[in-house]
Amino acid sequence: MGLQKKILHFVLSICYCLVKLLPQNKKRVVLVSLTSNRLLDDFQYIYKELMNDEFIQIRSILFKYKPTLLHAFLYFMNCIYQVFVINTAKVVVIHDNNYVISNFKMDRVKVIQIWHACGALKKFGNDIHREYKIQNYDYVISTSLKWSQIYARSFEVKEQNVLPLGMARTDVLFKEEALSSLNKQLLDKYPTWKDKRIILYAPTFRGNIVKGMSYININVDHILQQLDKDVLFVYKMHPLLGDVTLSNHERCINASNENLYALMSISSCLISDYSSIIYDYCILSKPILLFVPDIKEYEATTGLNESFYELPLTLCKKEDELVLQLKTLRKDDEIYQQMKDTYFTYQDGCSAKRIARFIHQIIVEKD
Repeated sequence: MGLQKKILHFVLSICYCLVKLLPQNKKRVVLVSLTSNRLLDDFQYIYKELMNDEFIQIRSILFKYKPTLLHAFLYFMNCIYQVFVINTAKVVVIHDNNYVISNFKMDRVKVIQIWHACGALKKFGNDIHREYKIQNYDYVISTSLKWSQIYARSFEVKEQNVLPLGMARTDVLFKEEALSSLNKQLLDKYPTWKDKRIILYAPTFRGNIVKGMSYININVDHILQQLDKDVLFVYKMHPLLGDVTLSNHERCINASNENLYALMSISSCLISDYSSIIYDYCILSKPILLFVPDIKEYEATTGLNESFYELPLTLCKKEDELVLQLKTLRKDDEIYQQMKDTYFTYQDGCSAKRIARFIHQIIVEKD
């Protein structure tokens, strides 16, 4: 533990002693995010379901961390704030790992981890080397019982407390009308994309926040030179990578600031790697290719869960292999329906309502 972390831990320890003297607001639900300063994705849909519940008072702690000296200080102050707000609430919902909760959470508070992924291709949480142990979570929301053992181990919760209620944000993907609306909004913004064959490239990052982020090189120019002129290579990089330019080719488009599900709705296929986006995408029953030239290195460093090798998807290690697959793509509804049935217990587009009902149950139950 570095000096900064030791100082933070000492200060939070004092705050933790003080907060024990404060009463608990048994109607309060707190949404905590350290990757965004506004409610997005799952939080956005859960908040919408909770806002009209008369038994619940919603509060949020939203902070977007950046590796700067100023943000390090702001994060320090935010952690102090978290100790008091979290420990005087009844329910706390998070989608990131949280240092305060893992070290300074009172038993009277129930923490629900909704995570930010529909699955776990890569190892994470307590399965990888960390600065602190993840603990003190009470429940983890998943999309399927398939992830029960992995989530229980990674977040240190009881396996029966991994609840396959579904991910709120995927409700959109199960609703044709909502998808059509996203499709229209994006094509209205980019009318030249109409009637184009769009390849969506959405990889995960390499590295971590502490040691730095990186991405795998991909020769987009080489790929596009071998494909028809009506093909667009549209990419959305992981938010932690910032603004990345993969190529200056006229048919290579940086769409990292666009809505992911809107991009999925207009695309013909997806190229990804170890990202859980493949589970979101399989809901649409469109072709998926995995570009994994660094698979041996990635497995030796970050590590992969066994489910990666169970996937009925094509793995490519070179751009030429990608090109060959892109030229011969075909839609296989049976494969993607099998994936949906394996990784999504519910396919009704009502996950946000289920999560809200679960939160309501915790709020109204007597201690």
